[in-house]
Amino acid sequence: LVSAKGVLVLIKALKRLNENGVNYHAFIAGTGEEETAMKEIANANGLPVTFLGRLNQEQLVEYYCKSEIFVSLNHSEPFGIVFLEALLAHCKIICPKTGGQVEYLNEFHQSVYYVDENSCDDIATGLEKMIECDKLVELSNCQKEKFTYKNVANYMIDYLSSNILKGIEYGKK
Repeated sequence: LVSAKGVLVLIKALKRLNENGVNYHAFIAGTGEEETAMKEIANANGLPVTFLGRLNQEQLVEYYCKSEIFVSLNHSEPFGIVFLEALLAHCKIICPKTGGQVEYLNEFHQSVYYVDENSCDDIATGLEKMIECDKLVELSNCQKEKFTYKNVANYMIDYLSSNILKGIEYGKK
């Protein structure tokens, strides 16, 4: 729970949902420098939020499966494997308009809402729209195969290798 991940903006967006009478319960995983401030805002405003602390991979999968919507507001995700994990658990997604995840999430436009990660209003609107959306995220067998760890790792290796070679060709280090 650090500022780069936009967690304080998220908790303020959840406050807006409360003010708008939207029914929800949020689970927030992780620990970090913003945790105390988030808990203070949640407690002061009676927000239905459970802070889970640090979770191992098995626990994360359990919460993906329990959740309807996955939110990550890090504006500079290089690829965003967490978004793939959320999709596999049939979660709708709220994420920034920037980052590596945008390339592949466009295939799921009905279940993804892109936000300005600095705007409480935009995030709250995205949450409301995804709560109202009754479209279940379904991946085809082809998409599931495309997003296996092995295939993603190979893609990243090939991509980085080709870009490193281009950098060497042009004299960059």
